[in-house]
Amino acid sequence: MSSLDFNHLDSFNQGGLKTRLTKKQKIVIAAAAVLVIALAVLLCVKGCGGSSGARDNTLSLVRMYMERGEYDRALDKLEELLMKNAGDKEALDLMDAVIAEKNRASSGDASSANVRVEVDTDGLTQVIESMKSGIERNNRAAEQNSRAMADLLSQQKAQAEMEKTRLEEQKKQQKLAEEQRKKDEAAKKAAEEKRKAEEEALKKKNAQLNKEISFVNDEIQQGKAALQAGSIDKALSHFETARNNLPVSDGEPAFSAGKYSEMAQALHNSAQNAASGEVRNRLEEAAVSYAQNAISLTPKDAASNYIIGADAMSRKDYKKALDSFMQAVSSDSKNYLYYYDLGRAQYMLKKFTEAKYSFNTACQLNPSFAPSRYNLGLTNNKLN
Repeated sequence: MSSLDFNHLDSFNQGGLKTRLTKKQKIVIAAAAVLVIALAVLLCVKGCGGSSGARDNTLSLVRMYMERGEYDRALDKLEELLMKNAGDKEALDLMDAVIAEKNRASSGDASSANVRVEVDTDGLTQVIESMKSGIERNNRAAEQNSRAMADLLSQQKAQAEMEKTRLEEQKKQQKLAEEQRKKDEAAKKAAEEKRKAEEEALKKKNAQLNKEISFVNDEIQQGKAALQAGSIDKALSHFETARNNLPVSDGEPAFSAGKYSEMAQALHNSAQNAASGEVRNRLEEAAVSYAQNAISLTPKDAASNYIIGADAMSRKDYKKALDSFMQAVSSDSKNYLYYYDLGRAQYMLKKFTEAKYSFNTACQLNPSFAPSRYNLGLTNNKLN
């Protein structure tokens, strides 16, 4: 019903039965109807007002998009409004304006376009500062790399110079070693020739002497051959036979002293290459015995004094070793081994200044003999 008509509320049909309403019931029903109508009107008013507010907000949003140049977003919002109300004149006019602005912006007519450009100057400043910092870091890194490259080239140059110097020194040492080898060979040859000459002089004296000399020499040569073959007992036997046939009938004591010294040297040299300590001890003991025989006849015999000194060194009797080596270098000042072992004895007795002189002399006599240089370094270290 469009309006309230209380006259029609007098009765109603219920279950096919006609019932008469009381006055109180009529009032209650009328009040309920009024409440329903008021609620409907209120909902209509709120719905219409909310719709109008949303439309205004959308139009404001479209104008903001238009000012920022976001034309496509503005057109999307206008289409949403026109989908709801195709006859919205304000929305249609605004759409025409947006399309016109978009066309002008795309054609490059910046003077007629209402474009708002916002620049984040703070962000731009940060970017510029970051770029400047990056450039400065790159410059510092490039400078460091340049210095590192210069240092590397300098080191390589220095190393090349050191290598060149080392090679030159190596060639020099090789040349000195070769010269020393030739000198040693010449000295050895001269000594051998001298010995043979002396023997030949003795041989001429008489046939008996020649026979004795030949026998002793033959036994010594057989003893040396046995040493080279490793037959120690056989070698010692030949040397003992030679000793038993000394002295010879003439030319003494020089000949016998020389033979004792010769056998002592052969035994000592063989002992240096012995395969076992037992064999070495046997050979050294025999060498010392023959050396003592030689010294008893010629106290200044260099080789025999050296062998006695070496034996004393092995027994750590450094005082005796010092005396024997001193006698050896006094009799033969050209043998670098004599000076080397003399320096060792002096070093062990803490005579570092004397040891330095001995090692230095050994280096001068034979520059290629490394132990002399090593021990010279140790001695200089003791002398600070």
